[in-house]
Amino acid sequence: MLEQIIYEYIEVTKVTTDARTQQQEDYQKLYKEQALQKQIDYLQKELDEMHPEKVSDLRKFELDCRVRYE
Repeated sequence: MLEQIIYEYIEVTKVTTDARTQQQEDYQKLYKEQALQKQIDYLQKELDEMHPEKVSDLRKFELDCRVRYE
């Protein structure tokens, strides 16, 4: 009886730890993705300022939409 309770506790602990680890990995991936997107946006803005003649119509539209809805 006691042995079964211990094994069940160990299994619950293992499942809980695995779930927590997976959740933490998912959060880290999301954080990294957001950081990369911010870097890309910053660098794209820098490029747009350096070479405004090369900004595509689609990019101009995107920037215009951001300004209107921010």
